[in-house]
Amino acid sequence: MVISWLSLLPALIMLLCMLITNHLNFSLFIGSVSAALIVSEGGINAAAIKLYERFFEQITDINKLYLYAFLICISILIALLNQSGSAIAFARNIIHRLKSKKNVELSSMALSSLLFIDDYLSNLTVGYVMRPMTDRFAIPRAKLAFLVHSLASPIVILAPISSWTAMITLQLDQAGISSKLDSAKIIGEPFLVYLQAIPFVFYSFMIIGSALFIVSRHISYGPMQTHEQIAHTTGNLLGGKQAPHEPIMSSNAHGSAIDLILPIFTLIMSVIVGILYFGGYHFFGGEQTFLGAIKNNNQTEFILFLSGIITIISAFALTLLHRTIQFKQSFSVIYAGIQAMIPSIIMIILASTLGVFLKDDLKTGTYLAQTVLSAVPFSLLPCMFFFAATIIALITGSAWGTIAILIPIETQMLLSFTTATLPCTIAEMPLLLPILGAIFSGAICGNQISPISDTTIMAATSSGSYPLDHARTQFPYALPAIISTAVAFIVAGALISWGNTIAIFAAISTNLIGCVIMLTFLNKANTPTSK
Repeated sequence: MVISWLSLLPALIMLLCMLITNHLNFSLFIGSVSAALIVSEGGINAAAIKLYERFFEQITDINKLYLYAFLICISILIALLNQSGSAIAFARNIIHRLKSKKNVELSSMALSSLLFIDDYLSNLTVGYVMRPMTDRFAIPRAKLAFLVHSLASPIVILAPISSWTAMITLQLDQAGISSKLDSAKIIGEPFLVYLQAIPFVFYSFMIIGSALFIVSRHISYGPMQTHEQIAHTTGNLLGGKQAPHEPIMSSNAHGSAIDLILPIFTLIMSVIVGILYFGGYHFFGGEQTFLGAIKNNNQTEFILFLSGIITIISAFALTLLHRTIQFKQSFSVIYAGIQAMIPSIIMIILASTLGVFLKDDLKTGTYLAQTVLSAVPFSLLPCMFFFAATIIALITGSAWGTIAILIPIETQMLLSFTTATLPCTIAEMPLLLPILGAIFSGAICGNQISPISDTTIMAATSSGSYPLDHARTQFPYALPAIISTAVAFIVAGALISWGNTIAIFAAISTNLIGCVIMLTFLNKANTPTSK
C-alpha cells in the first residue's frame, strides 16, 4: 500500500477506544483490526487472514516465546519468594535502615541501577522486591512504577555492557557505519560510534535527574498527587481501586532474606555469564574480549530464559533446603506464578501485534519521519529526530523498532547533505552523534510514556499497578524531562560546530537546571495554600 496518513489511523483509533472504554486489551485488538482492514484495503477475508498471521507470529516466534517464558519464570520466582516469606523477611531485615519514604524510593532507584544489564530484568525485578517496603510507607504503586520505569531503559542504554549493545551496533553497521572500507559509507567502528553517542542521550540524563529531584524534594502534582493523597488518607495504594490479581504475600515467620538475595544474585550473574559465553568471551573458549563478547552476543532472549530457569531451580532448591516451603506446595506456587503473569503476556502479545502492523505493514514510522523531517533547518535536525523518534515509539510501543526505522533515515539524510568524498569520516559529519543521541532518547522516551509498550506493562505489573494508571500518572512527571531534552538538542545542534564537549556540557547543564525549575514550579502550583 502507498504510505499515507492512513498509517496513523489504527493508533488513533486505539487511543480513542482506550479513552472511551478504559480497557487496554480491547482497544489494542480494535486497533489491530482497523490496521488489518487498512492493509487489506477493506477486504474482510483478507483482513482476517492478515490479522491471524500477525497474531500467530507473536505466539510462534522463538525469541518472543523465550521472552514470554522468561516473564513466567520471573513471576514464578516472585510467587515463590512470597510463599516462602523471603520477600517479607528481606523487607523486615532492612526496614529499620529505611526511616522515610524518601529512603525507600531512593533504594528502589539504587536497585534499578544495579540491574543495568537489561531493562526487562530491571522492570520485572525491582517492583516485586521493593513493593513490600513501599506498601509499608504508603507509597502509591503508581509512584513505584514510575521510579522503576524511569531507571530501567534510560540507564540500560547508557551502559555499553547491556542487552541493547548488540542491537544498536547491528543497526549502525547495517546503516553503513563500518570500519570495513569496502562496505562503509561512514568510516567508524559501530561500537565506538555508539560509545561516542552516549553523552548525547540527553533524555536519560533528564529523566534520571528528574526522578532524583522528585524523590529528594518530595515533588507531587497531577494524577500522581491524587494517588498520593488517597494513599495517605485511606491507605489505598491504587488510587482508590481494588488491587489487581497477584500472588498473596506470605507471612511465613521462617522466611529468610537470603532466599531472596541469592536467587536475584543468581539471576543477574546468569545473565552476565550467558552474554559473555554466547558472545564468545575468551575465558569460555572464544576469541572475544570482554566488551567484544558483549557486542557480539545476539542471544539475549534465550539467555534471559535460560537464566530464569536456572534461577527458579536454585530458588526452589534453596527454599526446600531451608524448609520454608514444602515440596507439595511447589506446584501451587508454579500455578500461582503462571496465573499472575498471563494477563500481562496477553497485553504484550496484543500490543506487539498492533506494533508490527504499524511498523511493517503501514510503515507508520517511515511516514512520520518523512513528514516531520522533510523541511527542517540543519541545526534543528537533532531536535526533530528526537520528536520523530518519540512519536514513533509512543505509537508503536517499540524502542528497538524506532531505532531500526530512524538510523537508516538519519545516515541517508546526512550523506545527502555532505560534500565529502564517500566513505567519509565521523569528523566530517558533526551532526551524526547528536542525531544518534536524539534517536536513542526519543526511542526511550516514547517507549516509556506509551501505554502499549511492553516495558510499561512490565513496570506496572511488577509494581502491582494498573498499566493505564501507570501511563497516566508518569506522563506529567516525564513532561519536564521531555521539554528539557528537546531544548537540549536545539542547543547541541546550534553549538556542535564548537565541538562535542562544549555542545554536550551546555545542553545538559542548562537544561537540567530548566527541568528542575519546571518541576519546582509545578509542585508549587499544585500545593494548596493555607488561608
